Parts: sequence; structure tokens; C-alpha cells
Amino acid sequence: MPHASRLQFREATAPISDVVTKFGGQPAWLEDRVVPLSRRTGKPMTFIAQVLIPAHWLADDTPRMAYIFMTGAGFDHNAMETWDPNEGETAVVIQTKRANSPACEPYPEMLCCWEERDNPRREVPCEYAVDETPVEETAYVPQEELDRRADSEREPIVESWRGNKIGGSPYWIQYEEFPFDDWRLLLQLEDGAYPFNLNLGTGIGYVFLNAACTEGKLLWQC
Repeated sequence: MPHASRLQFREATAPISDVVTKFGGQPAWLEDRVVPLSRRTGKPMTFIAQVLIPAHWLADDTPRMAYIFMTGAGFDHNAMETWDPNEGETAVVIQTKRANSPACEPYPEMLCCWEERDNPRREVPCEYAVDETPVEETAYVPQEELDRRADSEREPIVESWRGNKIGGSPYWIQYEEFPFDDWRLLLQLEDGAYPFNLNLGTGIGYVFLNAACTEGKLLWQC
């Protein structure tokens, strides 16, 4: 059975600058600072997360990080094509650990959550660490083969793929949408099952990496 890690979010009590998976805050760059720009607006995308690529995916022992960005965290009405990885409204930047991480200016657009203490409530920048729980899932079964199986057999397989996680098999809401045949799932997020403001259309977001872990894409379905 393939391995995955289920994610639990924990509000950070101090800025996280380590080479670890996290959501929000400032990127902990391994190389030079990058500011992906929206194709439509020309403005910086929102930094969503950094995800440490599993060590057993890599050809050597050098840590590698995927930095994930989206225009307006999906709430920008001038650029709503955030579901399509090829529309220029999302970005996945891969960086590799080097001896000295560069000092740089703060990233301009940060992930937010609602602050309920004020009336009316308002969005404030946020940062979350994650606790990872290893799990084993049912091996991926293509949609065409799933459709030939009885509901009693199909449903437990598909349900095993659900949840916020790193690795494992994607839980598709619609059709299969792998960017390319040999790409694999790095991150899956279910809208409404996380504490920060990220619009995935009440659906599910997916981050995929190529086999060499040098390129990534973000898409979502609803």
C-alpha cells in the first residue's frame, strides 16, 4: 500500500524559519527569493505554503522544498482561474538546500485567517505548523477501472484517499486530472478542513510534482 501523511494544523507561536512544512507566514527560502506574479493583474500571488518533499522521493540527501502560491488565495475576482494550473494564477517553486540561505526582504502577500475578536471580523496574516501522521492507503485505481467495480468495493477505496495529506493518491471530485502520466501527488487539501482562508471552490486542491521533483503544478476541482 502507498504511504501518505495526514496533516493536522497547529497555530504557530513564533515565526517558523526552519526547513519544514508549514502554511502561511513568510517563506523560509532555500535559494534566492522569488515573487510569482499573477498573469492577469501583474501583482504578487499569495504565499500559501512550503512543503518539504519526502526524502525517499529524492535522488540524494539534499533537502528540497516546494513553495506554493495562488493569486489572491483564490478570492481575487479579477483572476479566478486558479483551478487551472496553466492559467498563470498559481505557482509551485522548487528549491534545494544550499550551505548559506540568503537574507531577503519579506514576501509581500501573506496567507490570512479570520480574527473573530473584532466586530466586524477582519483578515489577519497567519502561520501554521503541521503534525504529520503516517498512514497507508489503498493503491491508486484508475477511474475507468473503478467505474467497473461494485459500490461496496469502490467506496472504501476512494474514501481511503480523502483528507489533508502529503503523498498518497488523489481523491478526485471530477475526472482524473494528472498534469502528466508520471507526476505524483505531493499535497492534497480539502476546502473547509483547514483554519486559513484559501478558496478552493468548496472542493479539493492538489499539488503534483514531476518524477525528478524539479517542477510542480497546483490545481483544484469542485
